[in-house]
Amino acid sequence: MLRRWLIRSIFMLSILLCVVGWGWSGWYGFLWSDVGLHRHIDCGTQSGDVFVRIWWRGTLSLPDRGSVCFANSYGRLWPIRGPRYYRSDGAPGRTDELYIPYWVILVPSVLLLIFFWRATRPRKPAGAFPVVMAAKKETP
Repeated sequence: MLRRWLIRSIFMLSILLCVVGWGWSGWYGFLWSDVGLHRHIDCGTQSGDVFVRIWWRGTLSLPDRGSVCFANSYGRLWPIRGPRYYRSDGAPGRTDELYIPYWVILVPSVLLLIFFWRATRPRKPAGAFPVVMAAKKETP
Protein backbone atom coordinates (compact mmCIF):
# COMPACT_ATOMS: atom_id res chain seq x y z
CA MET A 1 0.00 0.00 0.00
CA LEU A 2 2.87 2.37 0.74
CA ARG A 3 4.39 1.69 -2.67
CA ARG A 4 1.06 2.39 -4.35
CA TRP A 5 0.68 5.77 -2.66
CA LEU A 6 4.31 6.65 -3.30
CA ILE A 7 3.86 6.06 -7.04
CA ARG A 8 0.59 7.99 -7.07
CA SER A 9 1.99 10.93 -5.11
CA ILE A 10 4.92 11.34 -7.53
CA PHE A 11 2.50 11.86 -10.41
CA MET A 12 0.16 14.04 -8.34
CA LEU A 13 3.10 16.24 -7.30
CA SER A 14 4.14 16.81 -10.92
CA ILE A 15 0.55 17.76 -11.80
CA LEU A 16 0.37 20.13 -8.82
CA LEU A 17 3.65 21.81 -9.77
CA CYS A 18 2.49 22.27 -13.36
CA VAL A 19 -0.84 23.79 -12.33
CA VAL A 20 0.74 26.15 -9.79
CA GLY A 21 3.52 27.14 -12.22
CA TRP A 22 1.01 27.71 -14.98
CA GLY A 23 -1.15 29.96 -12.80
CA TRP A 24 1.85 31.85 -11.46
CA SER A 25 3.37 32.40 -14.91
CA GLY A 26 0.31 34.37 -16.05
CA TRP A 27 1.17 37.26 -13.76
CA TYR A 28 4.86 36.86 -12.98
CA GLY A 29 7.89 35.73 -14.90
CA PHE A 30 10.85 33.80 -13.58
CA LEU A 31 14.29 33.64 -15.18
CA TRP A 32 17.35 31.70 -14.11
CA SER A 33 20.61 32.42 -15.96
CA ASP A 34 23.88 30.55 -16.02
CA VAL A 35 26.91 31.99 -17.79
CA GLY A 36 29.88 29.99 -18.98
CA LEU A 37 32.91 30.90 -21.03
CA HIS A 38 31.25 30.48 -24.43
CA ARG A 39 27.61 29.90 -23.54
CA HIS A 40 24.72 31.53 -21.74
CA ILE A 41 21.70 29.49 -20.60
CA ASP A 42 18.34 30.96 -19.58
CA CYS A 43 15.56 28.84 -18.10
CA GLY A 44 12.28 30.27 -16.97
CA THR A 45 8.55 30.57 -17.21
CA GLN A 46 6.34 33.31 -18.56
CA SER A 47 2.78 33.56 -19.92
CA GLY A 48 2.00 29.84 -19.76
CA ASP A 49 5.31 28.71 -21.27
CA VAL A 50 8.41 27.03 -19.88
CA PHE A 51 11.43 28.08 -21.91
CA VAL A 52 15.12 27.31 -22.33
CA ARG A 53 17.42 29.62 -24.30
CA ILE A 54 21.06 28.89 -25.07
CA TRP A 55 23.52 31.33 -26.66
CA TRP A 56 26.77 29.82 -28.00
CA ARG A 57 30.16 31.34 -28.88
CA GLY A 58 29.50 34.98 -28.39
CA THR A 59 30.94 37.96 -26.63
CA LEU A 60 27.81 39.15 -24.90
CA SER A 61 27.52 41.44 -21.91
CA LEU A 62 26.01 38.95 -19.49
CA PRO A 63 24.99 39.00 -15.83
CA ASP A 64 26.98 37.25 -13.13
CA ARG A 65 27.04 33.49 -13.06
CA GLY A 66 23.85 31.89 -11.72
CA SER A 67 21.55 34.90 -11.41
CA VAL A 68 17.80 34.69 -10.72
CA CYS A 69 15.32 37.30 -11.87
CA PHE A 70 11.59 37.87 -11.26
CA ALA A 71 9.60 40.08 -13.59
CA ASN A 72 6.03 40.97 -14.48
CA SER A 73 4.46 38.86 -17.17
CA TYR A 74 2.18 39.79 -20.02
CA GLY A 75 -0.92 38.68 -18.13
CA ARG A 76 -1.72 35.66 -20.32
CA LEU A 77 -2.40 32.22 -18.93
CA TRP A 78 -2.84 30.53 -22.28
CA PRO A 79 0.24 30.67 -24.52
CA ILE A 80 -0.13 32.18 -27.98
CA ARG A 81 1.40 29.19 -29.77
CA GLY A 82 2.07 25.53 -29.02
CA PRO A 83 5.48 23.94 -28.45
CA ARG A 84 8.14 25.55 -30.60
CA TYR A 85 11.86 25.54 -31.26
CA TYR A 86 13.87 28.37 -32.80
CA ARG A 87 17.44 28.34 -34.01
CA SER A 88 19.26 31.39 -35.30
CA ASP A 89 22.83 31.86 -36.43
CA GLY A 90 23.45 35.55 -35.85
CA ALA A 91 26.50 37.76 -35.52
CA PRO A 92 27.28 37.12 -31.84
CA GLY A 93 26.80 33.37 -32.16
CA ARG A 94 24.16 30.68 -32.42
CA THR A 95 20.95 30.86 -30.37
CA ASP A 96 18.68 27.91 -29.58
CA GLU A 97 15.29 28.51 -27.99
CA LEU A 98 12.77 25.90 -26.83
CA TYR A 99 9.29 26.86 -25.57
CA ILE A 100 6.95 24.28 -24.06
CA PRO A 101 3.47 25.29 -22.86
CA TYR A 102 2.41 23.93 -19.48
CA TRP A 103 -0.49 22.03 -21.01
CA VAL A 104 1.97 19.92 -23.03
CA ILE A 105 3.59 18.81 -19.77
CA LEU A 106 0.28 18.50 -17.94
CA VAL A 107 -1.62 16.25 -20.38
CA PRO A 108 0.88 13.32 -20.37
CA SER A 109 1.24 13.64 -16.59
CA VAL A 110 -2.52 13.30 -16.11
CA LEU A 111 -2.70 10.36 -18.52
CA LEU A 112 0.17 8.60 -16.73
CA LEU A 113 -1.50 9.26 -13.37
CA ILE A 114 -4.75 7.69 -14.62
CA PHE A 115 -2.85 4.68 -15.98
CA PHE A 116 -0.82 4.11 -12.80
CA TRP A 117 -3.81 4.81 -10.57
CA ARG A 118 -5.72 2.02 -12.27
CA ALA A 119 -2.67 -0.26 -12.40
CA THR A 120 -1.94 0.05 -8.67
CA ARG A 121 -5.49 -0.51 -7.43
CA PRO A 122 -5.78 -3.24 -4.84
CA ARG A 123 -7.03 -6.52 -6.27
CA LYS A 124 -10.21 -8.15 -5.04
CA PRO A 125 -9.76 -11.34 -3.04
CA ALA A 126 -10.17 -14.39 -5.26
CA GLY A 127 -12.92 -16.26 -3.45
CA ALA A 128 -14.82 -13.53 -1.63
CA PHE A 129 -17.35 -12.45 -4.25
CA PRO A 130 -19.82 -13.29 -5.60
CA VAL A 131 -21.28 -15.38 -2.84
CA VAL A 132 -23.50 -18.17 -4.18
CA MET A 133 -26.11 -19.52 -1.85
CA ALA A 134 -26.69 -23.25 -1.81
CA ALA A 135 -29.97 -24.30 -3.41
CA LYS A 136 -32.69 -25.59 -1.07
CA LYS A 137 -33.57 -29.23 -1.42
CA GLU A 138 -37.23 -29.94 -1.84
CA THR A 139 -38.64 -32.48 0.58
CA PRO A 140 -41.61 -34.60 -0.57
